[in-house]
Amino acid sequence: FVNERYLDEPLTGDYFLDPDRGDEMRDKFKSQGRLGVHVGDYKDGRGAYMMEAGSDGMVRCTVKVNRFKPYLGFGYNNVLKANPRFKIGFDAGLMFWGGTPRIVTHDGVNLSKDIDNIPGKVGDYVSTLAAFKVYPSINFRISYSLF
Repeated sequence: FVNERYLDEPLTGDYFLDPDRGDEMRDKFKSQGRLGVHVGDYKDGRGAYMMEAGSDGMVRCTVKVNRFKPYLGFGYNNVLKANPRFKIGFDAGLMFWGGTPRIVTHDGVNLSKDIDNIPGKVGDYVSTLAAFKVYPSINFRISYSLF
């Protein structure tokens, strides 16, 4: 309605919308404002955060962590006595993310830092990711030497 395509495109088949009725509907939609979803409340007290779709009609979030992630761990690697071509290795440790991961929406809001009281599954995901500052890692290897 905002782009006034309703004048040229049929609703279905050969049925077109009356231009006067279309203008009335367009004005009504515009008066309602943009459509958004209440995700949570701003921590600084600005009120509710309403997530609106981007220009492509999609909502996206990106999880960002530091590029440098130190790792502290221990490991064991040994050759099997029965067949020296087989090797078994084990490694366990912790990868430090360097702080709380940033969950940034397509409009630049950081959900883990700027928004509070996020309900439902999205809130569970955000609180889980925000709680992980250290990522456990376990690695088990079996290798075989061909030559």
